[in-house]
Amino acid sequence: TLIASGSEDNTARIWDLHTGTCKYVLDNHTDSVRCLVLKNSTLVTGCFDGIARIFDANTGRCMRSLTGHQSAIDGLCFDGTTIVTASADKTIRVWKLSTGHCLHVMRGHTDEIQTIEMNDRYVISSAWDDVIRLWDIRSGKCEKIWKNDAVAYCLKFGETKCYAGNDDGSIKVWSPGDESPIMILKGHTQEVYCLRYNESIIASGSADSTIRIWDHFGKCLHTLKGHIGVVRCLYLDSTRLVSGGDRKKIIIWNTQTGKLVHALHHNPSLLHLMWCNETHIVTASPEPPGTLTIISFW
Repeated sequence: TLIASGSEDNTARIWDLHTGTCKYVLDNHTDSVRCLVLKNSTLVTGCFDGIARIFDANTGRCMRSLTGHQSAIDGLCFDGTTIVTASADKTIRVWKLSTGHCLHVMRGHTDEIQTIEMNDRYVISSAWDDVIRLWDIRSGKCEKIWKNDAVAYCLKFGETKCYAGNDDGSIKVWSPGDESPIMILKGHTQEVYCLRYNESIIASGSADSTIRIWDHFGKCLHTLKGHIGVVRCLYLDSTRLVSGGDRKKIIIWNTQTGKLVHALHHNPSLLHLMWCNETHIVTASPEPPGTLTIISFW
């Protein structure tokens, strides 16, 4: 299994998850690597120099550079065939992996874009203009402009819904067919930084140091307390929730009971990002020097 990381040292690296060894250092970037997605054996990176680059993860070779943005790339989605990039130039671009052609340039946001998500039909974007936009990925047209009245720090797509975690502590649920949110979840007292959902629940992590578990009707089932500082990242499967916070702490919860199952205190650095699978937890630190920590747990 391969994992990839990007850094302010102007490189991306590809690692072997099981041995922890670095297989390739991708030094093709001229500035910091802001975002990346590894899917199958293709790695796409977004760089502060405004260029997205496509790499073969099995060889480390740069196969193509995607140019067009006038400023840094801050957001990136990739589904295996289509690449979507969001830039500080306030535009979103849709690219075809196989040719590198830019299919659409999507303009409309009037302030810096905070985050983007995609599915097979839509791209959803939020920006510091307090607006969420829903774009048709095939035509490049903006289908909906939702006045969120807050900055959505995080977005998630459901089958028929969009979830937005906001800087006012609310979580708004939007449907592509409606002009107003179909549900507003209130309870957090500070910004919502991360969201996950499955068929049974929605989980949200906040700067108020709590995690809330909601049902899909908007009822708060559990408030989970165990972190100090911002809850930065969540991983959710059928019954298990893993949370990572500012103070080097990783907690595993039972989502049905709301009980703490295990707390890991030995992460050596602050948590910025977290990735999990069935057997491993991988954390990335914002502190120099950049550190990845691989924890074999299950």
